[in-house]
Amino acid sequence: MERSFPGPGDLVNDRTILGLSTAWRCISLLSETIASLAIMTYKRDSDGVARPFPEHALYRILNDDPNYDQTTFDFWHFITCSIEMRGNSYPVLPGAKPRKLSDTNQSRVYQRYGA
Repeated sequence: MERSFPGPGDLVNDRTILGLSTAWRCISLLSETIASLAIMTYKRDSDGVARPFPEHALYRILNDDPNYDQTTFDFWHFITCSIEMRGNSYPVLPGAKPRKLSDTNQSRVYQRYGA
């Protein structure tokens, strides 16, 4: 009998896991739920209490318009799928006065520890 899913000793990566409809459904369900939530920016007041701060420059980028190619939902869906399948995500916020967030090709990112 031929099996169509990974077994003991088989390589498991994002390509093989997406061949399992149950795995993709779990990833998608979690990512869609997270992507539908609002992301708030906060600022600590003089008492040290974090208060919502929608005037922050990143608030609009995080909640309304992350980049030219994706809706906010699509961007956060991609980010959370990357975290679930690869353990991390690396959005880039270019420039001193950022106006967009870009996703990165994770195969081109290397983590350095202790740097």
